[in-house]
Amino acid sequence: MAAGLVTPVTGDRLALSWQWSEFYPACNALYEQIQRISLAHFWHVAPAWRVFQSDAERERFFQRWWSEEGKLEMGQQGIALEPMSEEQLQPFHAPGGGFSMWPAGRLDTRAYLDATAKYFRSRNRWFPIHLDLEQDLKFTPDDVRVQRLGLQSRMMVLCQGISARTNHWFHALPLHPARGDILELASDTLIPAVAHHAAWVVPLQATNEANDQPRRGRILLGATYDRNCLDTSIEHPNALGFRRELLQRWNSMMALADGRLGLDDTLTSESSDSESSHRRDRFEGEVLAHVAAVRPASYDRHPLIGPHPTQPNLFCLNGLGSKGSLMAPHLANLLLDCMLENQKIESQLHWRRRDESSRRSHDSKRREST
Repeated sequence: MAAGLVTPVTGDRLALSWQWSEFYPACNALYEQIQRISLAHFWHVAPAWRVFQSDAERERFFQRWWSEEGKLEMGQQGIALEPMSEEQLQPFHAPGGGFSMWPAGRLDTRAYLDATAKYFRSRNRWFPIHLDLEQDLKFTPDDVRVQRLGLQSRMMVLCQGISARTNHWFHALPLHPARGDILELASDTLIPAVAHHAAWVVPLQATNEANDQPRRGRILLGATYDRNCLDTSIEHPNALGFRRELLQRWNSMMALADGRLGLDDTLTSESSDSESSHRRDRFEGEVLAHVAAVRPASYDRHPLIGPHPTQPNLFCLNGLGSKGSLMAPHLANLLLDCMLENQKIESQLHWRRRDESSRRSHDSKRREST
């Protein structure tokens, strides 16, 4: 479900994305390599826009990144940030302006997964099957076996997202999941670039409408972030609220009325069913799809990788939260170094870092008391 956005400057603080200099070269190299191998196209590198949401945010940008020190730091990282005026940021409502950032990218995650699945299927290395990890995995001192498939390997990596909480091996992962909703909209408004505003918006290719209507643009709009509703249904009242939230954000982003969706702000949960249905008809026709998934975030927003404490041939790669497309390739490299070269996983990435931190704190207090 992920939109696959990769950006160097993120968040309200306009901070450089954590360990960008390690993560971005790895993801760019891997996706380009897989495109060449698979003859598919799913990795799009292009400048992304950021619209300032307040005067304070605008001031923060100029003080942090438009100073001589900020420009030098960006240059050392190979990143270009350029201020943009309200006129340059059309069609968005951007009275305070914004900036463009490069390199930035978008991984079309569905196309990427389709291409990699096709590649492994052609080599008989793709096995879509629901495993019962309690019953189907058998461990020996030298290998791990999936008996139902007749497979054995020196090592296995579990990449399960929030499902890891239900298995015996990694249920203790310190996950702090969050649901995210994304809409696909039909729009006549031309969106020139991936843009981060009150929401992010991704332009997709145009589509032919039925009955020989003019071609309309398709966009992705997202994403919500909710830690209370952790299912993926798009039908219950919470999901309808998330959809409405995104549509309201879209309307607030548009500079001109003809780019908006006719969303009636007076619609409330207290409206009658017939009234609600009538008003929703004014804008729901623009919604082509609504999808939701649950991000496997961690409590400190850092990834969770490393070996199982008692099964040395079992590993996990998890906790990538909202930045899986950026971080996964480099994390996989680090995990392979651990598996094949016995390299240690650095503490800020190791999935048991909270246990280790608690142990060190306990040992320090014990030493102080003695």
